[in-house]
Amino acid sequence: MGLLTYSCYILAQPLPFSEDSTAKKQILILHAGIGFSPSASNKGESIWEDADNKSTSGLSYSFRLMSYSQKKVIGYGVYFYDFTHHKNHYLSNQLIQAKENTRITYVAPQISFIKRETAFANCFGLIDFGIGYLRYISDTQFKLSDAYKAEYSGICINLNIGYEYAFAKYWGAKIEAGAIYAPIKPRNKYSSLNNTLQSRSRINLFLPSLQIGLSYYL
Repeated sequence: MGLLTYSCYILAQPLPFSEDSTAKKQILILHAGIGFSPSASNKGESIWEDADNKSTSGLSYSFRLMSYSQKKVIGYGVYFYDFTHHKNHYLSNQLIQAKENTRITYVAPQISFIKRETAFANCFGLIDFGIGYLRYISDTQFKLSDAYKAEYSGICINLNIGYEYAFAKYWGAKIEAGAIYAPIKPRNKYSSLNNTLQSRSRINLFLPSLQIGLSYYL
């Protein structure tokens, strides 16, 4: 009986961005998402010039803390994105076997546009844009104990479009599509290779993503 009463109380509370006079004037949204990111770059995100990158989808997750006013359509906050991908390659005309681990981390301040009551009263649309810091690491291990590591740090941009459903006073569910872009010039940090494999001097990284996640309203 107590659980039923509490559930009814929660459902009766004003949802975020509602017109109720008791609703908060300023809302913080803490969001966590997970999904996949298929690389759309030429040759993928691999450091190797002759790598097979026909399938380069990796796991991605993100965190976001945003602040919105009840009346304004513009919000602001910070966004964190992380991508990991592990793939086996056959390099140099299929003669050399290698396992490459790639990690991309990105953090940036965000400007956000919010469209309230998108299709339904308790749903809203979001468009986020940011310019921030990207960290790229490629770590390759070869079958004969050789190794190669390359890194890059620099500027990156992101654009995300999301649709969120506020199903309770403090909770929401969100689906989001977005992408990051960065012109990467990797630097060799460590190499024990004794051959002439060619690494890429530039990667025009374009990494789209599709994620689902949960939001908590503060």
